[in-house]
Amino acid sequence: MRRLFPCWDEPGLKAKFFIAVNLPENYNVFSNSACLLTTSKPPLTTHYIITSEIPTYQIGIVIFDKHDYTAISPIQNYGELWRNPKLWRRELMEVQWDKILNLIGNVIHTVAHTWQLEEGLLRNQFAIAGLTDDGVNKLQFLLYREEDIIYNEKIDPIARKIELSRIIGRKVVGTAISPLWWSCMWLNEGIATLFGVYTINQIMPESRMLDLFVVQTQQESLRLDDSQIMNPLNSEVNDGNDKN
Repeated sequence: MRRLFPCWDEPGLKAKFFIAVNLPENYNVFSNSACLLTTSKPPLTTHYIITSEIPTYQIGIVIFDKHDYTAISPIQNYGELWRNPKLWRRELMEVQWDKILNLIGNVIHTVAHTWQLEEGLLRNQFAIAGLTDDGVNKLQFLLYREEDIIYNEKIDPIARKIELSRIIGRKVVGTAISPLWWSCMWLNEGIATLFGVYTINQIMPESRMLDLFVVQTQQESLRLDDSQIMNPLNSEVNDGNDKN
């Protein structure tokens, strides 16, 4: 999407966008804001409410065949949006989606209540097979690589559940925060990763993830901080591909 607006490709440059998509009637389409209206005659045109002021890299449009993906929700209704996420996943992929959804709901609930996130930030969630670029977060989108969130409670170790929680937590926090310039991207990613670790510690305190973070990451970072090999967190981005 950033290639459509090469002159605006900085997070600090924002605008409001009116998005409309033409597509065959056997496809579903989602974008950053809620649907305003859809024409009744094919090819269908779906219009969306004008977005808030966002940078171009956060514009998102997801289109898929209605027969390929299906929406699922938790078996138990918790009566709260944070705990009842809707996830679009492949029709043919049968795994323990109820366990995955329960974990996603717990992570979102923890992050949302800790940092007072708006409900709209988490409107759309998708598990996409073969997703090649999940490094740039979209406003109101949570895009997962399907293979990253596959989980089987019977055969996977607890470390897999911790890793899955970290991935989801980083995604949720990364959607809510945005750097001012691309040179701050790595600092932004570091903050999202730290909050992801904090979220795991809140959900599974017995894992003592913050203690592990201090020993494995923080102490090592402080040790290397005065080393000549350390690069600044603000690094110059000269090529569009460096941002992915």
